[in-house]
Amino acid sequence: MEQKPAVAALSEDIRNWPDASPVTLQDPAYVGVAVMAMQGRPGCTRIRTP
Repeated sequence: MEQKPAVAALSEDIRNWPDASPVTLQDPAYVGVAVMAMQGRPGCTRIRTP
């Protein structure tokens, strides 16, 4: 089975959090925004870097 880039980077858990998927960050407003999985916390979160 082929893995999507988001699943390969963030694990299968990203499928349970579609609103956090990095695939939805395809807009200039999201420049500097990334998605990360935090150890010990459920789900994924978006972070912004300068």
